[in-house]
Amino acid sequence: MYAGILTKTIVVVVIFKSKKILYSNIKAYLLPKYQIVAAVILSLIQVMILLAWFFFNPPNASVYYPSLKESFLVCNDVEDLIVLIGLAYPFLLILSCTILATINRKVPTGFNETQYIGFTMYATCIIWIAFLPIFITSSSVISLKV
Repeated sequence: MYAGILTKTIVVVVIFKSKKILYSNIKAYLLPKYQIVAAVILSLIQVMILLAWFFFNPPNASVYYPSLKESFLVCNDVEDLIVLIGLAYPFLLILSCTILATINRKVPTGFNETQYIGFTMYATCIIWIAFLPIFITSSSVISLKV
């Protein structure tokens, strides 16, 4: 999802920030087929990261019984650092899209999708900023209880 948004934001930034776009070869790369190829390539990078993660550290689950009436399925051998490394690439896409949307926030009203992209990315960054401390503190607390 963020790969497609980033691709669209890059196209809008290139259109409005490049003065000589009408006379250059960049115009050919703004076609929708190149945007789709760029979004697929950015998505495949994430898939490759996840496949490497699962190859080197496959998931393993076990059942934890704290009492006779309760049971929990616990994921073993998942380190918090590895999960954060897996989340680094989407965060890099989000951060770069936020920066580009901020750069291009004052465009003509006919192309105001960057304002919507900017608002979406600001909200996403706030959610991620709230998520990271919660993830780090809750995962360490859960691993201490088990």
